[in-house]
Amino acid sequence: ADLTVSEASLSNLADVVQRARELAVQAANGALDGSSRQQVALEVSQLVTQAIALGNTRSAGRYIFAGQKTDTQPFVPDSVVNPTVVTYAGDTNGVYREVSQGERVNTNVTGDRTFPGVIADLISFRDHLRANNATALQTDADAMGTRLDETLELRSEVGAKMNRVQTGITRLEDEHTMLQTLVSNEQDVDLDRKSTL
Repeated sequence: ADLTVSEASLSNLADVVQRARELAVQAANGALDGSSRQQVALEVSQLVTQAIALGNTRSAGRYIFAGQKTDTQPFVPDSVVNPTVVTYAGDTNGVYREVSQGERVNTNVTGDRTFPGVIADLISFRDHLRANNATALQTDADAMGTRLDETLELRSEVGAKMNRVQTGITRLEDEHTMLQTLVSNEQDVDLDRKSTL
């Protein structure tokens, strides 16, 4: 379940970064004036809030991007209204689940990957817009492109983990069915023996 929620959260994060990238391309365009950039900054501010909220996603009451510190909010902004720094309070430890006899799979993604870079770059982009810093805005689109690639790569990694877990579950189900068949065959043999006695 955690992997499914992680995958959905990373998909949403990719959407946030994709939108930021589109806005960065627009904002770098010399045709936008300072007041237009202030309007874009308002939307980017919302994207910052969304990215932080996604980093603080919970599943069954546990923070899924906090490593093993699942009861600790992983992303703590210095200000809820206008964050300038967001601190990662989780750890970098994996959460492992046994998916079949002797096979354990890391079923989480720690928040120290991708999220801090995305959030920091979104904050920088917002601040460049507010300052009407046309030179800095030129690099924001590239930064968002890099962050999008990282987010999509992490999402693929989660997909691969989901496949491993599903394979382990299928193997367990197959072993269970095989055991049931063996037990049933054994009982049939016992009944046959008793009827011949």
